[in-house]
Amino acid sequence: MNKPHPVEELEALHDLLNCLERGEMTLRRGNEDVTKHQIGVLASAIAHLETVLGLIKSERKSEINYSGRTKRFSRNKK
Repeated sequence: MNKPHPVEELEALHDLLNCLERGEMTLRRGNEDVTKHQIGVLASAIAHLETVLGLIKSERKSEINYSGRTKRFSRNKK
């Protein structure tokens, strides 16, 4: 079974956030509307995930040396 790519999952979270912000959906806890509070929580979580994904992406780029091989498989290390 194929797992969704993290970027696709992040896009789904953005879509959910947009629906909440536009008022197409509301979140309730019992009779209380908690949409505004949860929009803030979700927006913060999305920002954090984007930061983490950006760091992972930059770390992967730094693992490749000029020969195109990863550092782990470089011929210089014996």
